[in-house]
Parts: sequence; C-alpha cells; structure tokens
Amino acid sequence: MAASIFREITTAWLKSTFLAGVDLTDDDGDPLPDALFEQALAGAARTLERELALTFDPIALKGERHDGHEINRGGWWNCHLNERPVWGVDAWRLQYGKRPIPTENMPLSWIHLDDHVHGKVQLVPDGASIGSSYFTNGVPVVLGSTFRPEGYLPGFFSFDYTAGFAQEEGVVEGVADGPVEVAFGRAFPSGRYRLIASVIEDATEEAAAGVVIKLTERSSEGFKVQLTGVPAGAHTLDWYATAVPSDILHALGLMAAMLPLDVAGDLILGAGIASMSLGVDGLSQSIGTTSSATNAGYGARVRQFERELKLSMPALKSTFSPINLGVF
Repeated sequence: MAASIFREITTAWLKSTFLAGVDLTDDDGDPLPDALFEQALAGAARTLERELALTFDPIALKGERHDGHEINRGGWWNCHLNERPVWGVDAWRLQYGKRPIPTENMPLSWIHLDDHVHGKVQLVPDGASIGSSYFTNGVPVVLGSTFRPEGYLPGFFSFDYTAGFAQEEGVVEGVADGPVEVAFGRAFPSGRYRLIASVIEDATEEAAAGVVIKLTERSSEGFKVQLTGVPAGAHTLDWYATAVPSDILHALGLMAAMLPLDVAGDLILGAGIASMSLGVDGLSQSIGTTSSATNAGYGARVRQFERELKLSMPALKSTFSPINLGVF
C-alpha cells in the first residue's frame, strides 16, 4: 500500500533531532501543543515541495494531457510529465480534442521512463503493436479508418501515472526467528530506499524488546530480513520503505525546526523577558538571556539552521529541480 512521508517525519522525530536540548514547555511548564510541531512539519514539507518542484507523497493522476508536436517525432515523442518524481506510468492514450482515438489498450511496454526524477517519458514501440501503419512525417491522427499527419495537435497524448517518491508500508503476521521476505505491491524505481521495521507483540501492540532485524537482501521488487530474538507468542513485522532521500529530510527538518525554536526562545524566562533579577535579605541573583525586542532566545540556533539550509538548497535544486530554458 502507499505510505506517507509523515510516517517518518513525526513530532517525536523533530523533537529528538533538530530540537534536541531545547526546553519545549510554556510559562506554566506544560509541553507545547503538538499542533505547533505538526503545522511546522506540514508547512516545511509544502514549502520544500514548491522550492524543488517535487511531490513527496505518492499521488495517482488520470488523463494528464500533453501536446503532440511534429518536431518531437524524431525524439520518440518526448514528454515531461507535470508532477515529479514519477513512480510509474499506468496507462496512456491518444486523444483528438475531447474525443479519444479508437485504439484501445495502448501497449504499456512502449513507455520508456529512464528519468524518474524529472518525469521524462518517451514512446518506443516494441513487439506489441496497435497497427501496421508506419508514419514518416507529422503527428499520426486516426479518425475512423482515415490516417493523416498533422504538424501539431493540442493534448494529443494522455497519461495516467503515479507521481511522488516510492513509499510503501505493510505488515507480516505470525513472524518468528528466521528469514522474512516481503514483495512490494509496485516496484520501486531502484533499490535505493530506507527500511524502517519493528516486531510488534500482538497482545500489547508494542515493540518486542531484544529483537534484532537484519536486512539481508534488497531490490526494487522487495526485501528480505533475518529476525532473531523474537519471543514466544504472536508477533507481527511492521515495515515501512521509503525512497525519499535523506538530504531532503534533513532540509525539511531544518526548515520545520525554526517555528518551535522561535516560540520556545520567547518563553525562556517568560514572554518578552530578556533578564530577571531576584533579591532576598542581601542576596541577589540575576539571569540574562540572548532574548531582546528583535531576537529570540534560540536566535543563534535559528541562524545556524538558516545557514545550513542556504548551503544545502543549491545542491538539492541541481539534483531535483527541472532545467528551465527561456528564449527572448
């Protein structure tokens, strides 16, 4: 089944990594609300998606239209799908205006997708065929039994596809010591993915202590793990595989941490308080922070995160963002 990036980037993940050592309580000592961290994570994920022109979570798109240009015939009808990365193409059709061209079940084997990140799709005919006609010029248009070439047709190609980084989760029931093999419902574009797995005791629905999970095989089709130390009783292997790169998660964490740091920094000694003094019978104590009218208590960490983010974004954009070319 499809999974979500928010299975991994949780409130607990943010607190234990980018917010480690920060006092995340209000003036009364109560923990800051989870909604604060959830909003920070959701906002950071959406901002990073827009910055990199990516879709993190898998999404199914139907009937996305692309124009047919005669000039693209020599490039095997090169099309760049709108949402990226592309996990896989599910179907494609030819369409003349609002009217589908009567060639049912276009061969999916014609789809050539060698650039998943940038969503480049080409049509390379193989043994599967939709007819015996061979076109040497123009865009092939089929209207009834009539064939004629055109130089340009708007929305000629229609694609159904799944966009987003490959992510899948699942459970294997009744596990014990020994190998466990899992096959993905849909092949990942490559064997480069992270695997998060735990053995859950069915009676308590908590992770079983002392269990060792060793990844022994991985491929784009699935993985195999070796379990040792599984106690007696009914247990389930809970797993999550994700192809979201670690450098994207790092940038997301840096971005999401800034809102909680700003809030927590304002509340170190109380809202709007930069220093505090206490005197009793000739004894006095003063406490000062880096807070001011324009600077929060954790301003130094925020600025450090901003510097790290500024350094990492060019590398991310050079890898994931499309190349835009304009001629004026």
